[in-house]
Formats: sequence, C-alpha cells, structure tokens
Amino acid sequence: MFVLIKFSEEEVSSLGEHKIVDVRPGEQFKEIYNVGEELGKGRYGVVHKVTDRKSGVKMAAKFVRCIKKQDREKVFEEIDIMNCLRHPKLLQLADAFENPRDIVMVMEYISGGELFERVVADDFTLTEKDCILFMRQICEGVDYMHKNRIVHLDLKPENIMCQTRTSHQIKLIDFGLAQKLKPDTPVRVLFGTPEFIPPEIINYEPIGTETDMWSVGVICYVLLSGLSPFMGDNDAETFANITRADYDFDDEAFDSICQDAKDFISALLVNRKEKRLSAEECLRHRWMTQQDIAMNKVRLCTDKLKKFIIRRKWQKTGNAIRALGRMATLSAASRRNSSNGGGGGGGSPRPSLGSRMSSLGETSTEDDERSDSGISDCSSLPSSVSAPLLFGKKFSISEEAEVQPEGAATRAKTSAHNGVPARDGLTTNSVVCCSAAGDARPGIAGRPPLGRSPLLTRDARMLTNSDNVQKAFAFWKR
Repeated sequence: MFVLIKFSEEEVSSLGEHKIVDVRPGEQFKEIYNVGEELGKGRYGVVHKVTDRKSGVKMAAKFVRCIKKQDREKVFEEIDIMNCLRHPKLLQLADAFENPRDIVMVMEYISGGELFERVVADDFTLTEKDCILFMRQICEGVDYMHKNRIVHLDLKPENIMCQTRTSHQIKLIDFGLAQKLKPDTPVRVLFGTPEFIPPEIINYEPIGTETDMWSVGVICYVLLSGLSPFMGDNDAETFANITRADYDFDDEAFDSICQDAKDFISALLVNRKEKRLSAEECLRHRWMTQQDIAMNKVRLCTDKLKKFIIRRKWQKTGNAIRALGRMATLSAASRRNSSNGGGGGGGSPRPSLGSRMSSLGETSTEDDERSDSGISDCSSLPSSVSAPLLFGKKFSISEEAEVQPEGAATRAKTSAHNGVPARDGLTTNSVVCCSAAGDARPGIAGRPPLGRSPLLTRDARMLTNSDNVQKAFAFWKR
C-alpha cells in the first residue's frame, strides 16, 4: 500500500526557498541579526535568540568555539550534512558565519521543548493515537534522511522537539553524529547512549540505515509505556539485553496498548538489522495507518514516563559531565579517518583499547605516529551545533532544573557501584562509549563503570582479563 505523506501549507512555507548555506565572514553577522536573550550556555559556546533585521523572524544562533582546525572541520561537516536536509520534520539551518575564534550557526527557533516533556505535562492528555501521530512524524524525517543516504545515529527522546508549546508538530534535531553512507564502504562506530544503541554498534559491526530504525523502536516503546525495554542493573547487563534483543510487553503499562503497536515495535527491535522495517515500511505499517476512533478515548498513564524523564535529566548532570574531559580524547576518532578507509573497511581490524590508550600518552604531532591508534589529535571537540547545550540551560524553552530528584540522594549512595535499577528506576550509572568515529558529549559518551568492559562484545570475557582493559580502567579511575 502506498502512503502519501502530506504536509500543511504552513510547514512547507516554513522551509522557505531552498538554499545552500555557505559560511560567511563573521563581521556580517551583526549587520543581519539583532542578538537577543541568552537561551543556553555550555562548555563549547552559547545560544542566543536572534532576530533578522529585515524580516523580523526570530531564530536561534549558536556560537561554537572553534580554536583548533579539527574543531572547525567538525562543524563544517555538520553544516554540509544539514545543507542536505530540507524537510519539515528536520531542524533547518538558515545561516552560518565564521570568526577567528568561533563559528555561528543560525537555525530555526523551536520554542516547544522536548516532546517527552510536553506529553507528561498536566495539560496534555496522551493517547495511543497521539503516539501514532508522533511516530509518523519521526519516521517521515528519518525516511527523508535515509533516502539521502544519511544516518542520524543519535535518535533519542532529547532529540525530538515540539515546534511550539501547543503544537503536535515535531522536529528531529542534533545531527552532530550523523554520517553520509557511501556505497561499498562499511562504517563501524562505537558511540551511543546505551538504552538506544542497537546490537551492531555493541558488536562493532557495520552500521546502516537499519541502525536508526532500532532506535525508533526503542523510542516508540518508551513513549507508549514509560519503560526502557533493555535497561539492566548496570551497563553490561543493558548491553547483554540488547545483543539478545531481550525485551517483553508483560508490564501492565502495555495492557491498554493494541497488538498492532506491539507488532510495530517487534518489527524494529530485531537483532539482525536486515530484518528490521525501514522508515518507509514503518509508514505503511498497519498500526501507523489505522483510523480506530477508540484510540482517542483511552488515556495512557504517564507516571512511568515522568520517572524516565527525571532519570535521564539526572543522568546528564552526573557521571557524563565528570567524564567529558577524559572521554573527549578517547572518542575523537575522526570522520576523516573513516573517509580514508580507517572507519571500517571490509577487513579492517577491531580497534583495540590498547591502541586507544597508547594514543593518549603521545605528545608527537606527526600523523604517522597516530595512524595506527585510530584516534585523532583532538582534545576539545565541539558539541553538536544543532544539539541542546549540555551544560547549564538547554536549547529548549521549556527548561527544567536538572537536579537530583527528591529521595534519590540516599539511593545514589547505596547504588554507586550497582548501576541502574531496571527500567524506570531513578538512579543510573554512566552513559558510554569509546568511539571509532565521532565526538564525545554528555548524553552520548561517558565513563563506563569501573570493573566492566566499556562495550559488551562477543569476546567480552576475554577482554575483561586483558591488559588493555585494565589500562583503560586505570585511566578512567583517575
């Protein structure tokens, strides 16, 4: 069955005339825009609301500090990708300016905040029909990216934003980890948020458009139930659940959810990536196309979803922040290396922890000394230019203080070495991982729990006893 995707005139007109954004001299910025209030501030820069002097249109300008050459290259890569993404469900880049010390990214101003925060608000009644509407929009945006051979690689609730406080229209943001896929060039990565990464990332196998679809399935599961399908008591257990695709619909949260929704999720959370539904197939799925009026009458309980959001916010302000400095170096394996064949050709070996660790101690700047390590010489990677600023206020108008939830302090002390309670608990261990291509930012990379392998691979038992892992643990413990 062919599904015709229709966008409102407002959505289409909001895109304006298609243009390729070229980076212009920085002195032109203040000639074109009036700088307004600060929306967020972080380690890598600041976001301001700005107004176009001619049209009066409000935008969001992110000032990304770029002192080093590789920092600028990273931002330019994201600009290149965003220039390819012309779709109503994807955050749009409007302008870019380069100064000696920073690059200014001017993007759409999105005032509605994160989707999950909106649906748990007291004035919002969440139904299964609403979930279908949101998932359709997610799949529409992902389908467009995939048809342009671009993978997002960081689909998670924080990267789904509402356009306004009252709108049901959403946009996908944060293309900092997105990559262009090339024919006959396998790509392997080792980054992600544990709850949302698929088995192929954990096992260091080639990724593809199917990698995003696993994350879509996890997002749908969480949206409907408020539960994280693979969350274990610690990161290692979470990874084990993912590699086995070990989840169920037994919780009472799914009692009121129709079978078609469960079938939809089951068709995405498949271990073998080639068996997963594509974004286009998702849009044709029976659950996404049905018109059951009864779905609008049953209100879904959002209590567990509220707990999920609290845990995610607390998680960002804990181990992930403390780990940023160390993990930025570990996870700086460049896309430049990937484009040169180092990111995962057909017979490329798995990058060892030892080679990554040895690269940290190097002081030489000679490229040939780094060629075997899989790590680029970059200790201050910029955060994604379209992502929320991850320290202080977020790039979301519905700001909520990221504080430890009431009653959690005591639990945190007793569970510091025990990790994350299953599914909807409030305590958490770190967000992972080492990266073969990409950057390290809170919410994407963090410090693995001491005593565990950073990734649970098929040969995890062997790795646990290796000198390389012991060196890694010693480094992270500092």
